[in-house]
Amino acid sequence: MESNNLLITSARLVDIEQRIITSPMEVYCANGRIHSIAKSISVPDGTPSYNIKGAWLSLGLIDTNVHMLNPGDWDEDFDSSVIASAKAGGYIGAACLPNTKHPLDSTLAVEYLTLKGASSLFNIYPIAALTENLKGEKISEMGLLKKHGAVAFSDSQNPLMNTEILRQGMTYAASLDVPVFLDCEDSFLAAGGTMHEGSVSMSLGLRGIPREAESMMISRNLILAKMTGAHLHIQSVSTKESVDLVAKAKDQNLPVTAETSPPYFTLTYEDMTPYDTFSKLRPPLRSQKDREAVRQAILDGTIDIISSSHTPRRKENDFLTFESAPFGSVGLETCLGLTLTQFADQKEDVKIDLLSKMSINPHTTMGLAEEKRMAKGCLANFTVIDPKLTWTVDSQYFYSQYHNTPFEGKKLQGRAVGTIINGKVVHSLIEQQ
Repeated sequence: MESNNLLITSARLVDIEQRIITSPMEVYCANGRIHSIAKSISVPDGTPSYNIKGAWLSLGLIDTNVHMLNPGDWDEDFDSSVIASAKAGGYIGAACLPNTKHPLDSTLAVEYLTLKGASSLFNIYPIAALTENLKGEKISEMGLLKKHGAVAFSDSQNPLMNTEILRQGMTYAASLDVPVFLDCEDSFLAAGGTMHEGSVSMSLGLRGIPREAESMMISRNLILAKMTGAHLHIQSVSTKESVDLVAKAKDQNLPVTAETSPPYFTLTYEDMTPYDTFSKLRPPLRSQKDREAVRQAILDGTIDIISSSHTPRRKENDFLTFESAPFGSVGLETCLGLTLTQFADQKEDVKIDLLSKMSINPHTTMGLAEEKRMAKGCLANFTVIDPKLTWTVDSQYFYSQYHNTPFEGKKLQGRAVGTIINGKVVHSLIEQQ
């Protein structure tokens, strides 16, 4: 379907504003934008149609936590794999973190990623390096980077331990009205750690990462948010203490938002197969108490965004020891299914809120300019969801080249079955007659 004009039929619209899912409707997209929404629409002859057969039509999902390789290796296969994986997962766009081989601290690198997305009919939102070369020694040219397309600043998974440098960066970000995305971990407390510190790490003889490594850094960063007025976005929340800190900060009206990803509300360290490197995550899988706290924080609004924390790693790393293997798992193709499965017992309005945490909230947090609504004139970017489809995670069928998932063999209910970007169907599992 190459045309930017498209008639979507038999669509149950996910109305996030009204928190309802409609009866079957039709949506006509013209020139990449929503032209009309009605029970029945007359369209010009030759307009392609896409019958989604009663599936949900949601505003397009956006991921705020994706790791790509470029720029640096200029590995087109790797980048294409990430983009294909995102489309298969229902995403119309993703924020790329700056820890590429050569960090995103130059205008050329930021522009490259934006153009790479455009050429692949996908939206890439560059998160530029907060400090030069991610070394934590000197803030980057933040003003120029924003001018050339950066939507936020971060040092990704390189904890910025120099509080004065971070204060300077957050002060500058506040003046630019751009958020600072931070993974919060005390690198001294976490040094050498490979999994959650507790009885299992002790029994396996592995150095653990205490939950305080996360909560201590969140405490510091919240103080800096209060000092500077910068919008602090806390990534990868994994502990009860962290949830409590974020909730308290929100009660004080601090400019803070937070996100988590499915491993932290689905698994615990007790679910790990000993020495399974696909379960080696940063932050690590935590306890049942932490998992339940994160789950509740999603439901009560303390956590604003659900991201995939998509971190592909090369296949040769699969054969390393647990201590030597890199952290991270792929998640773009499983994030939606895991979320809908974990909250399958919730009412429909709660599931709409979950979709908001994967679409509207990422858009708002990054301050993206285009209005994101299911309304005439807005971009025709949609995710088609079959909430009842049952499927089993089988990484050999991933669109990603990389298969490092801790969810292999898990049965899920709910899946993205179509992705529409600028009025074009870029991925579909729905057969058309």
